[in-house]
Amino acid sequence: MDFVHYFTAFAVSLVVAFGIMPAVIRVAHRVGAVDHPGERRAHSGSIPRLGGIGIFVAFVAGVGASTVVAGRAGTLSGPVDYNWPGVALGMCVIFLAGLIDDLRGLRPSTKLAFQTAAAAIAVLSGFRIDLISSPFGGSIDLGSLGVWVTFGWILLVINAMNLIDGLDGLAGGLALIVTTTVAAVALTMDQFGVVISALALAGAVTGFLRYNFAPAQIFMGDAGSQFLGYVLAVISIRGSQKGATAVAILVPLLSFGLPIMDVLMAVFRRVRSGSEEQGKGPLAMLRRVSRPDREHLHHNLLDLGLSPRRAALALYLIAAAFALSGYLTLVHNSLYLAVLTMILSVGSVAVIKIVLAGARGRLRAGHSGGHRPV
Repeated sequence: MDFVHYFTAFAVSLVVAFGIMPAVIRVAHRVGAVDHPGERRAHSGSIPRLGGIGIFVAFVAGVGASTVVAGRAGTLSGPVDYNWPGVALGMCVIFLAGLIDDLRGLRPSTKLAFQTAAAAIAVLSGFRIDLISSPFGGSIDLGSLGVWVTFGWILLVINAMNLIDGLDGLAGGLALIVTTTVAAVALTMDQFGVVISALALAGAVTGFLRYNFAPAQIFMGDAGSQFLGYVLAVISIRGSQKGATAVAILVPLLSFGLPIMDVLMAVFRRVRSGSEEQGKGPLAMLRRVSRPDREHLHHNLLDLGLSPRRAALALYLIAAAFALSGYLTLVHNSLYLAVLTMILSVGSVAVIKIVLAGARGRLRAGHSGGHRPV
């Protein structure tokens, strides 16, 4: 039964992640790969940042064990012609790039080059968005534009996961929510490779969260966040040949709603705040977009007085609403419920921004009032 194979993928990766993380913590301290407290950090003390190693090893173990048990080690393609060994190379590239960044640091342009290379490997391996289906019926054939849409999608999700990883347990929890949604949708489509990949990733993240939820003992680092983003972006793509079932890109788009909104707001905010002295070329734009700030959604919630644990839980709830919207759109074909949950999700983000703006306005007014001459 496929249930046994799916359970194997989740259980093995969970056990491996749970068991290997203490050793990863010791190694990270030994090599000095730790994050120290700072203005943008919500933690105290030095926390190791090599959790991505445990996630990667656990994921590989879970997928490997499941395919061996199922006797399908060389036949993961199922009804869609995907080259899984090829995309596995892309996973290794993005993981190693993140690991180098965690250990030595990489320039934004170099990180983007590695991300682009990994995305190219996925595209060449058959993971392409050829068609976009609509909840209103019908589909759009993207033709040659599909390659660029696929590139954009993979790079967007990688960087969305990377940028939102700024709070104990946040990126891991959001990844778990999205992964569960992707697995549930893939089950309805009988996509064995996608299901075991999603469940292996879910098990790896669950084991990691035992050590990452506030107060965190370890962070996933760039190796973890970029690897998570890449795997999620790739397995969420519903590829097909021309004339076959269309790609339901709306589902993963809604499922990734929260991190995507956060990264798009960050890009807009950083581009708008750039000065003329920083230049106008592509590299100058990339440097502005890569410049860290303290205006992400999790920072907003912390500024409103929530503890790191409660801030993470609040964002879990919003992300779950986004994911539910995507699931309802495809599985139950309920556009009404999907739109309703989408409005609630976007509205929740808007409320955070509005309440924060009001609180900061009152604070500024109080400060100016305190210095007003009598």
